Amino acid sequence: MARVDPLHPARLIVVGGHTRGVGKTSAIEHILRTRRGEPWTAVKISAHRHARPDGSTPLVEEATEVSPHTQTGRYLEAGASRALLCRTPDTRLAETAALLQRLLARGHRVIVESNRIVSLVHADVVLFLVAPALDDWKPSSGLCLTRADALVSTGRPALVAAALAGQGAGVDDRPVFCMDSDRRVHGLDVWLDARMARARGTAQGRAAMHVGARPAASAVPG
Repeated sequence: MARVDPLHPARLIVVGGHTRGVGKTSAIEHILRTRRGEPWTAVKISAHRHARPDGSTPLVEEATEVSPHTQTGRYLEAGASRALLCRTPDTRLAETAALLQRLLARGHRVIVESNRIVSLVHADVVLFLVAPALDDWKPSSGLCLTRADALVSTGRPALVAAALAGQGAGVDDRPVFCMDSDRRVHGLDVWLDARMARARGTAQGRAAMHVGARPAASAVPG
């Protein structure tokens, strides 16, 4: 196992949202740009276009070129050291969780775009994107919203509260950060710095805690 860099201990951030087009990739780009110089691996988990026709095997593709036309290419452009696309059906999600475990054990800082993965990992930070103008709510968004530490929105906080109320949820005491028209998230950087600074334990210990600690029965999300 590779030695962990003590200056950059392993960390895991999960970014989810209630539907497509809410700004998840843009939020990840913002985080990566403000943390340039740190060794972040950005991972997109998708249930679409599986590796085999029956969808039985995850396919992991690593991006090698910066591109504004793909999510992984955008990650690289924003400053990610590595960018991975994991095409993973629900029944094989545990294998992608194991991949995250290996990355964390090797000292990577990992930021993941996914709702489903929260059923299998213990993240340092979970962010949830809300677009009040979009009514579609994926079934996979419920658990991610429940576990979110903060909300990011393209609308005003009052609209976010109304959107969540429509789903039987609330903002509670979680901060709500607004994304502007330039896809910048005001105030998130300071909050995230403080949140990450509170993380405790050795990098290897945290890697063991992040993934694989849940019982096998929870390997397939509902």
